[in-house]
Amino acid sequence: MKESTFVSIIVPVYKAEQCLARCVDSILRQSFNNWELLLIDDGSPDNSGALCDEYAHKDERIKAYHKENGGVSSARNLGLEKAQGEYVAFIDADDYVAEDYIEKMAACAPADLIICGFTNEGEATFMPEAVKIEELDNNPFLYTLFEVPYYLDTPWCKLFKNEILRQNKLSFDRKLKLSEDTLFCYEYVSKIRSISVISDALYTYDGKWGGGSKYQLAWEELSYMSERITSAIKRVNSTFQVSIDDRYKGFHASKLINIFSEYKDYQLYNLYLKYYNKISIGDFLGDSRSPLSSGLTQISEFAKKGQLNDCLKLLSNIKMFTTTPAHRITFCSRKNKVLFYSMRVFGVSITVRLLTLISK
Repeated sequence: MKESTFVSIIVPVYKAEQCLARCVDSILRQSFNNWELLLIDDGSPDNSGALCDEYAHKDERIKAYHKENGGVSSARNLGLEKAQGEYVAFIDADDYVAEDYIEKMAACAPADLIICGFTNEGEATFMPEAVKIEELDNNPFLYTLFEVPYYLDTPWCKLFKNEILRQNKLSFDRKLKLSEDTLFCYEYVSKIRSISVISDALYTYDGKWGGGSKYQLAWEELSYMSERITSAIKRVNSTFQVSIDDRYKGFHASKLINIFSEYKDYQLYNLYLKYYNKISIGDFLGDSRSPLSSGLTQISEFAKKGQLNDCLKLLSNIKMFTTTPAHRITFCSRKNKVLFYSMRVFGVSITVRLLTLISK
């Protein structure tokens, strides 16, 4: 009798001919062999589709599927439809994994969700504390899981139970350009009971953390994203009797660089009020997690690293948040207050020059 597949690895492929071999070869080198690899060619105009077929001919565990271009969510969803494994893993085509990636993750079965650390090439390494949780009701670890973005912002460096995915008909929302992967993870967590976390950084992410810099969302898209993310966290709170703060999940700093560049403070404030109890706009803008305050904090970090172009771009976008009088804003730090006043009085370019001098 043929052994059932332990894990289905889903790799969405689009314009990946320069990096796909590194990704697939890292999977072929796995010390754990009971896997299937689903390469989903999302209508790539380059040689990616042919590479997928070449790998499928070389190893019977690899299957290549070709579809019209529909975006990463539609590619991942096709993978979910085809997956036969007990668990499902997602790997991006430009990323790669350690040789013992699946072996160490598999050792944590039968947990409903298995998470490991990762390395962000050229940036940080995330090595979470090892945790094993059998019951999530009123569990304080849930706060860490949702408040530290490295845990649930992406579907990679995780194993998901296929039975739970199928029973709850979970998939990636194709209407979302951003946060579709975070939403998927949030909705999955609301359906599970056990989690295992491995501290090892077994996954290598070869990209810039924070996909929000890629897109500019239309107002309807931003509203829809906020509603879906908010609803998912409320469902987790209700399921596990916790009170995870969801108020700024649709507004965090990684999305500020482009998403908010067209929106003024009062627009986002009114969007906020659609989902939460009324607070003053000064309290909204001054909160450390708000678009304004988190952006000002990020600018200070850019300045310390000498990333002046990023400072200039982010300040130019934050300028849209200056229609509220400064005296009405309850700033979370004196540094943010000084930055805000400087921006209003001297403008963006001079503020960047001042930041350069201060940071030296």
